[in-house]
Amino acid sequence: MRPINRIALGRAASSWLARQQAALDRDHALSAVHHWSARRQTMATNGVVFALRSMAGIRNRCMYCGDSEACDIEHFRPKGKPEWRANVFDWGNFLWICQPCNRLKNSVFPVMDDGWPMMLDPAIDRIWDFFDFSPETGYLVPISEVGTIAYMRAAATVSEGNSRLSYEVILGERQRAYRNLKRSAQIFFSSEQLEEDVEGFIQATLDSGYPELVEWAYSLRGREIHPFSSLSNDAIFVERLRSAMNNAYPGVW
Repeated sequence: MRPINRIALGRAASSWLARQQAALDRDHALSAVHHWSARRQTMATNGVVFALRSMAGIRNRCMYCGDSEACDIEHFRPKGKPEWRANVFDWGNFLWICQPCNRLKNSVFPVMDDGWPMMLDPAIDRIWDFFDFSPETGYLVPISEVGTIAYMRAAATVSEGNSRLSYEVILGERQRAYRNLKRSAQIFFSSEQLEEDVEGFIQATLDSGYPELVEWAYSLRGREIHPFSSLSNDAIFVERLRSAMNNAYPGVW
């Protein structure tokens, strides 16, 4: 799960969503699931899918697992649940995810007693406000110091019954991405650090996968680990890297 920025929809797409939601609100006998299915294919041309792909960044990866290519519109609040009927065509309720994550999540949506979501929303919740990263295992580890409710939400989000974030294949890919980040940093640290070295390092970092790990490596606990520790003290260098990451993956850092 990586942080993303929700962009503003164009007027035409916003109006279209509003009309579809109004139809559901007027006719309570109308099935939300069927109405969505009948209108879903239109989103490929009305700007909704384009906006979601733009939010996903250059690799078009799933906003949940970050591993597979995204291809489905996911309702963060499930469209099939009567209590979330008012959110079926709500732009703020859409995420762009892969088919395996879509099949797993489906209508799974644990909530707290007050109705607040237990699962984290990547368009609202910042991953490193809730987790630490374990390079040895690839796990996202819930942080107990953030408080009981935040810890419970983090734990629910990485539960294997709710998401693929702790699946073995995802853990392995996350470890591989970390090793690639570390290797790129070591190569750059050992270079003359000329402009071409900087450009090569930034490109290698963008290509490493799991871009949320870059923030962890250069501004969070990863700063304690060499060679990140030797590079993260250069504020200008880190800001240039942060800018490049956010250009490629809006909101990731």
